[in-house]
Amino acid sequence: MVACTKTKKEINASIEYYNFEESVEMSDLIAEVEILKKIDEIDEPYCKTLFSASVIKIFKGEIDDNKNKEIIIMQEGNSEWIYNNMRLFEAGEKYILILKKAKGYENTYWIIAGDANIYTIETLDNKEYAIKNSIKDEKLKKIQIEEMESIVKRKWEKKLSKQERIKNIQVMEKESFENELIATIKEKSDEK
Repeated sequence: MVACTKTKKEINASIEYYNFEESVEMSDLIAEVEILKKIDEIDEPYCKTLFSASVIKIFKGEIDDNKNKEIIIMQEGNSEWIYNNMRLFEAGEKYILILKKAKGYENTYWIIAGDANIYTIETLDNKEYAIKNSIKDEKLKKIQIEEMESIVKRKWEKKLSKQERIKNIQVMEKESFENELIATIKEKSDEK
């Protein structure tokens, strides 16, 4: 892990990658969320930003109902550090996230394999899409829509700073992605 200092820098770190099926299997919570606001930053032992998020839909796991369907999500990086060229979440954005419970924190989750399990929800031409901006996953290739990749890249490039970048995106219709996610959750559950 990399400790943070108070200078504007980039962190390029290799993280342990888990493919889609492995991530689904090891997750504690898989949910569609809307980011509400940034609530804090952590510098030690490494940089993270904490976001409050409203849970829209749960695919796997449970949350504490006493928290009004809100959870806290840890994302790598903070206002001083850009982690693996990824931009931080912003209020109002929606994602499907594959999460693990954070030990020592109440109602808080971290994203398994960092940006590899962030699926941005975007509406384009009145259709909802789930977009992965990381390593393309072999299992998801059968539902990806390659012709939408350049459209998404052009739209996203307008939001990015010089330090942030678009990686190998995978664009899928949201409904198709949800169906694949549900089928994989069931398949992994049946294997146990």
